[in-house]
Amino acid sequence: MKGLSILFFQILMLALRISAIQDRKQKQNQNHMDGNDANYQLKINENNKQDYFMLSKIREDNSSCYSVVFDAGSTGTRYEVFEWNCDQAFVEDQKFIIQSIESSKDKLPISNYESNPEGLISVFEQKFKEIKAILPEEKVSQTDIYLGATEGMRQLSSEKQEAIINQIVIIFQNSGFRFLDSSKARVITGNQEGIFLWIGVNNMISQVSKIQDMLNENTITAIDVGGKSSQIAFLKNFKDVNKNDAQFEYQLSSNQEHVFLVNSEKLGFKIAKMEILKQEFEDQREQNHEKVLFSSCYNKGYEGYEEELSFKIIGQGDPEKCINLIRRFFKLENCEYPKFSDCTEQSSQQNILQVQNNQKIYVVENAMHARVAYGLRDSYTPQKLKKKAIKYCKKPYSQISQNEDIYTHNQCLQGLYVSSLQIDHYGIDPQQTIYSPSQINQWVPSWGIGMLLTELFHQKCNLQNEKQICESLQLLLSNP
Repeated sequence: MKGLSILFFQILMLALRISAIQDRKQKQNQNHMDGNDANYQLKINENNKQDYFMLSKIREDNSSCYSVVFDAGSTGTRYEVFEWNCDQAFVEDQKFIIQSIESSKDKLPISNYESNPEGLISVFEQKFKEIKAILPEEKVSQTDIYLGATEGMRQLSSEKQEAIINQIVIIFQNSGFRFLDSSKARVITGNQEGIFLWIGVNNMISQVSKIQDMLNENTITAIDVGGKSSQIAFLKNFKDVNKNDAQFEYQLSSNQEHVFLVNSEKLGFKIAKMEILKQEFEDQREQNHEKVLFSSCYNKGYEGYEEELSFKIIGQGDPEKCINLIRRFFKLENCEYPKFSDCTEQSSQQNILQVQNNQKIYVVENAMHARVAYGLRDSYTPQKLKKKAIKYCKKPYSQISQNEDIYTHNQCLQGLYVSSLQIDHYGIDPQQTIYSPSQINQWVPSWGIGMLLTELFHQKCNLQNEKQICESLQLLLSNP
């Protein structure tokens, strides 16, 4: 009995010593956190089920943080690897600079796996292997990964969307990267896509690097002409809002002097192409009993088979007729080309952009591909793009196919569509300068960085005594 008492006493003393050591370490850590050292980094609190970041002392100066954003689009999946100084996110008067260090895109939309979500395992394993080869080995487990899926996924049923996203969540959880929670892989709305692009492009041209910059009058208008949808987003002075803005989603600033407008429509080039060709095929149905389309929107001499529509296309090289087909797609009446060179007066979005004479307009994706095909510089006018497209469409296919790739046969329709979208649908002045760069400061313009910035600043801060730092983590966008 005496031996048991001694053993109990020894165990009790050992427990007290351990407790004292833990208390001392906890106080030391608290002293570090309460100090004036501004050397912090974002670190996930694994023991807290809430989605927020905690600030913790880092061991070395100028430490790099990394994140990966997957853009799961309607024509393929792009990943982009971002790097930034871990401290910059918390310096109020300093610009938060993020660099894109790697970008790669395939031609495998995740929506193609609607019947076999498990097939995505090998797809992402290959991407993870490529990304891990880029990152410092010790940083892999600290690198956050995100995925945003766009119109290709939005068109699937909710059940199929859920099956694919659930599979991706499992893949990401076992990736070796830091996957915060299931909300970091999701189908984003069209308006979110537009907002992310606006933030991303403005960040690339150094106009938006923190939340206060959202009301910067030097911000640009961003337009994304994707495969299955198009988005437009811009800042507007509240006094200039008019009845034509009713179709836009508003997001008022706190001082209500400005309004942020964003709109998303199913007007991507791939969708438009299918609808335009179907309409042209219907126009020829009475005199053409075979599944052959004599298309005005393809260069003369082109012959190919359109699998999605199940008919053969024989190009006619008639851009004027093609422009009118595009205008019919936009539901523009009494505005036939060439009698009417443009339909800005009939545009459903007439004058929306004309009040922003001081704003630059950036148009990405298919607009960039079209202007490259025609040999235009990064900046051009919609009128010049249309003229180049008309001239291009009148060339025999044998002439343009000398440097043929998988996009060559679509470049006639692509240029006509993009120029008409800008002029006839969005109502942009035909002489307005448009910017469609392949890269901005060595980056491919995309909404990925906008999503990342939103995620970084969208976290809740639970530190009561770090008000200045916590304020920098205010919502950049709340439920966009």
